[in-house]
Amino acid sequence: MTDNKEQQIAYLKSRVAELEEQLSKNRQRYAFSANKNDQYASLIDRLCDDLESVVKSMRWRVGDRFCGVMEKVLLRPQPELLINQMRSALAKARENKVSGWKLQSHRPHHGMTKQSGEPLVGKIAAAPKPADTQFYSWLQQSTLSSADLDRVNRSLEQEQQDIERLLTQTCWPGPLPLVSIVMPTYNRAGVIVQAVTSVIQQRYQNWELLICDDGSDDNTQDLIQSLNDARVQFLKLPHKGAAAARNAGLASAAGDIIAYLDSDNLWRPDYLAAMVASLINDQSQYCAYSAYFDLIIGANATRIKSAQVKTFTYRSLSTKNFVDLNSFVHWRSLYDVFGGFTESLERQQDWDLVLKYTFLRDPILVDLRLTLYRRNEQWNQLTALKATTAERTRSIIQANVESYYESGLPMRDSSEHRPKITVLIWDVCRNHFSKAYNIAEALSDSYNVQLIGFRFFEEPIFPPYEDVKPKFEMHVFDGCDFPNFFAVMTKALAKIDGDFIYCVKPRLPSLGLALLANFHRGTPFALECNDLESVVSSPGKEQLSDTTVLDFNDDTLLSPYSQAWTKHLEGLAKTLPLKVTHNRNLDHWLGGNCHFIRNIKDETAFDPNRVNRDLTRNELGFEEHHYVLLFSGLVRRHKGIFDVQSLVENGPPHLRLLVVGSRTTPDLKKLSKSEKVVILPPQDRNTIAKYTAAADGVVLWLDPGIPASHYQMPFKLTDALALNLQIFANRISDLEELIDQEEITEVPFGDASALLEAVSRTPKRGNHRDLYLRQFSYASARASVALLLQRARDFPQELGPAAEFANTFDQFVNRNSP
Repeated sequence: MTDNKEQQIAYLKSRVAELEEQLSKNRQRYAFSANKNDQYASLIDRLCDDLESVVKSMRWRVGDRFCGVMEKVLLRPQPELLINQMRSALAKARENKVSGWKLQSHRPHHGMTKQSGEPLVGKIAAAPKPADTQFYSWLQQSTLSSADLDRVNRSLEQEQQDIERLLTQTCWPGPLPLVSIVMPTYNRAGVIVQAVTSVIQQRYQNWELLICDDGSDDNTQDLIQSLNDARVQFLKLPHKGAAAARNAGLASAAGDIIAYLDSDNLWRPDYLAAMVASLINDQSQYCAYSAYFDLIIGANATRIKSAQVKTFTYRSLSTKNFVDLNSFVHWRSLYDVFGGFTESLERQQDWDLVLKYTFLRDPILVDLRLTLYRRNEQWNQLTALKATTAERTRSIIQANVESYYESGLPMRDSSEHRPKITVLIWDVCRNHFSKAYNIAEALSDSYNVQLIGFRFFEEPIFPPYEDVKPKFEMHVFDGCDFPNFFAVMTKALAKIDGDFIYCVKPRLPSLGLALLANFHRGTPFALECNDLESVVSSPGKEQLSDTTVLDFNDDTLLSPYSQAWTKHLEGLAKTLPLKVTHNRNLDHWLGGNCHFIRNIKDETAFDPNRVNRDLTRNELGFEEHHYVLLFSGLVRRHKGIFDVQSLVENGPPHLRLLVVGSRTTPDLKKLSKSEKVVILPPQDRNTIAKYTAAADGVVLWLDPGIPASHYQMPFKLTDALALNLQIFANRISDLEELIDQEEITEVPFGDASALLEAVSRTPKRGNHRDLYLRQFSYASARASVALLLQRARDFPQELGPAAEFANTFDQFVNRNSP
């Protein structure tokens, strides 16, 4: 080389050294660090151009080729040119910064951390004397009988202790969430001041009241303005009906939480505090409703129609409304994503809205009487409209609900404003790939989607998916151990081009990659935990861990999916703001406030009308009188498979067992075929619908003595719900809730006699598909992810846990670089 070339190279080497110091990254991590600072990015670009002019020279090319030949002779791997990796990552980073989907919220971020900060009771006003409040004074002056009034007063006194306990146990960091209260009114000058006063007297004072005047021609506006409270906003609207008025209020609302109060009803002073506490204590749910006093005001007396609250089931709500809108609150995201009231409804708009907002997830029941619902025929209320409108009203509401079942909940945003979503999964060879693939496939109907995964085991891909052609972009990288896996992670990171990452499982090749993307690019993400990873590989052993500390001397860290990495990332997972699960025990273990998305299946494939049950039973040798129990999925002993086999083999002659394993396991090999036990090889992910429909019942036994059992929600539950099979399960985790809702028949784990008795008294077909469509279908996943994306807007783009992990990973790279 000439002296000039050598001087150029020496200069460039010195500049690289300066950049290394500025970026605090070693050579292996340049691809992870490239876009952290734009001024470094432009400097590196110029440096790349200078280097390219050097490497294009004849003497450089000859020397580089000679080195390459020698490396091959010595059986050394051919290294990639590091500067090209840097440039690729820089280009990808700049592309990702240009996006039509913005995270910035139009509201200040209030935080979502559960049970941290100051107790709510210390942030609100003390309980007022009853005589000083509109709520209590109206009750005492009402025409209730003395016996009824005594009963009401005792109830209120007893509940006050429960309210104080709730407010003491509820903590919240920073400023309290703003509550927007929507109050429609039309010529209610005679009573509206009472309602507004009950708002002003709330112990929880961070609210705004939007009075939506539906074209009144009385002095309502003058009365409201005389109250002289800046938090009370008066919206003068043309007369279009209560639903349009409420929608105008929702459109103007600035709060994180929405509440409703009609101008003729009253709130207890503790109402907002108790309802806000209930929502922030369980942010995995979207809405809450309370008990209330239902009062009928007659000419001479007032009587209590009801003082009881009904436990929620969507099926019962679909038959008759029992949730009073004046006692209903919800996170604003429900309105932002799914819209508000149906304006064509003259009455029962509240029923219609509650049916929409509770479709995906049941609401929280606050069993406290916090509202006075007052009926008075002289007030010309909507509830007193003639029955002539009832039939038309019900037909509109029924049509709305049917559309939710058929097409999913309606979303307000247009497809062009939706973000691109990257789904990450740490391994594509085993059954955990199912959820990631199904999520990607479900979202691809509404979003631009890519799926990125790794191949760490012997199968090219999880067998039920090996012949499936994805409808979305998919990239699979061959897994390996460190230090070679550094280069693989670099390539995978460069491939991520989503505006949002949906990360499945807290493993290094999924969560670790998402954390690095967040740290270096600011890409927001959510983590789904659908198993407790630190125990799932050895379900019979107690391995629960709560540590995030890594021992860099631990050689197992060289495996990207080692227990050491998994426990470390599970610990970090607890600190993330956006988490997804399908299991209440996992929600609790992760610190609460997880978003819920169940194990989903495609409703177009898992449709009873698209499978021929009789034909399949014929193929399998089952006769009409046979009762077929199905076991599908990963065959493991702690799921009670051998107990079920023993029952079938030794039980009544009409019992049969059908086993469809998702892949071969040691426990599957131990099962013996017989004329009463049929074992099929792994099936295509949708073909399993055919065999599920051929069965009569599914046994979901999970051994309560095994830690892994408490953190699972098997796919076979989804299949059985979709195809209306009877489901038998022991009372564990979320299965307990479904037992209480009579979706599942309870049978204690391993109790063969109880199972036999349950089978004998249970009809062959169930009626569970409605629940499946609400919570376990592709459409439900799209709606749930839309809510998740809306919630993501309330968090900073770059997360503290990401910075913590990036620093830890940097240390690991430094110790293990070649």
